[in-house]
Amino acid sequence: MVSLKIPAKLHIAAGLLLSAPCDTKWQGEASPWAALLQSLPQRISTPLLWSEAQLAELLRGSPIAEAARQRAAVLREEWGAISAAAPDPPAGQD
Repeated sequence: MVSLKIPAKLHIAAGLLLSAPCDTKWQGEASPWAALLQSLPQRISTPLLWSEAQLAELLRGSPIAEAARQRAAVLREEWGAISAAAPDPPAGQD
């Protein structure tokens, strides 16, 4: 298991980000998060989310490909730490 020292402010931000979609699912339009979540794009195109094949094809010869791989690895590690620290939703509410 990766051990990361996560600042308290990040814990609070991660908690809010993780709870917003769940709260909206439970409360629907009555959720205070509903308008914000509806305003977000449904799809995001970024090299951080591309497959290895897409990186190789679309960024062939570019230093951005390796930078994207490295940054994606760091983000996966950070997400793993946040996910491990986040409480599970109540039974039947996932």
